[in-house]
Amino acid sequence: MPPNVPPTSRQLPTTSGNTTPPGLVSARTHPINMPTPRVPARPANRTCRFTGCFHYVVDKGLCVRHGGGKRCTAEGCSSRAKHIGRCWKHGGSMECKSHGCSNRAKSRGYCWSHGGGAKCKTEACDKIAISNGMCWAHGGGTHAC
Repeated sequence: MPPNVPPTSRQLPTTSGNTTPPGLVSARTHPINMPTPRVPARPANRTCRFTGCFHYVVDKGLCVRHGGGKRCTAEGCSSRAKHIGRCWKHGGSMECKSHGCSNRAKSRGYCWSHGGGAKCKTEACDKIAISNGMCWAHGGGTHAC
């Protein structure tokens, strides 16, 4: 090896078996090689305060599962209230605004059949999106080969 050239970590002799020379970081303890703890996707102040739960807070620091949010007022029902103090099973959903339709409204006050739901992302398409923001014709939904 030429003089005045620092040796690489592969060329450095070790004094006793698995020890790392002073000033160098062991490959096993290098930050890149250490397992990273799983980080919750939501900020800590918006996660449920129930021990071990990382669901999103709805009300009083709790997720729906652990008592957050208002409950259905129907006797014996513990589901979350959607509208007028009732869950969708007990009449808490809104009816479609379309004249003569008694279906539940999906969004903007209309049921799926009358235009409720998200519109397809594809330009000039007025169909309802099935999945990934697109209608069936433009790639939404599951297509069998």
